[in-house]
Amino acid sequence: MQIDNSRAAKTVMGGGAGAGASIQTGKAVRTHYKMEAFTPLTLEECVHQLNSTGVATDVATLNALIHDEALSVGRRNGICVVPTGEIVRYCHERGSNVAALNFYNHLKWVEEFDNLVVNEGLDDSLDKHFKGSIYTAAWYVGLTDGTPTPAAGDTIASHAGGAEVTAYDELVRQTLTLGAVSGQSVDNSASKATFTIDTNNTVIGGAFVITDDTKGGAVLGTLYGVGAFTAADKTLDDDDTIAVTVTLTAAAS
Repeated sequence: MQIDNSRAAKTVMGGGAGAGASIQTGKAVRTHYKMEAFTPLTLEECVHQLNSTGVATDVATLNALIHDEALSVGRRNGICVVPTGEIVRYCHERGSNVAALNFYNHLKWVEEFDNLVVNEGLDDSLDKHFKGSIYTAAWYVGLTDGTPTPAAGDTIASHAGGAEVTAYDELVRQTLTLGAVSGQSVDNSASKATFTIDTNNTVIGGAFVITDDTKGGAVLGTLYGVGAFTAADKTLDDDDTIAVTVTLTAAAS
């Protein structure tokens, strides 16, 4: 699968001897995904990890939040559990990024893979960068099931391979919140796109980036790119969390 969509910029030099000579420069754009799946935690596990990172709490406090519907929970094997994404949100709301990061240790599996930037995404990037006068970026992350087969001509309405996964609690595709650009690279590692699975044996085979947040939408939005697992598909269960880190890079070539 092609992962670097290189496009040469051709400049024609006119006038004088050598008129018509051209200079070829290149730009390779690439998107890398890291998808981490996490099992939910019991209330006792949440309390232990919160206290160990300086966020004082107890089971009674968490139960009060659950009662007020300020903290979503599920049940696994008859035990109350909190999805990792929920407790991470709880930490962020209390200003403790350290505590939030500490919860990303109940790892179920991890998959890293590269993305094909499709023609539609390349055209949109050129249009917004070189022609746009006013533009506010709004990009979203979606999940696919059985391993997709990305192709340059893919759009959200027309593509081969896997279908979009919608078996998660969140109402929309998750926002791609990027940090500062540095060294021709930018990512969302400080604010991962997080999904809370709501169905057992949900198959995950890849991910995509698009301009529309409609969950399961197959009409609207510009598709930037699609990536597929390099190995076999993975499965997730109800109340598992999947956190997606997207890294976009550009390089001279």
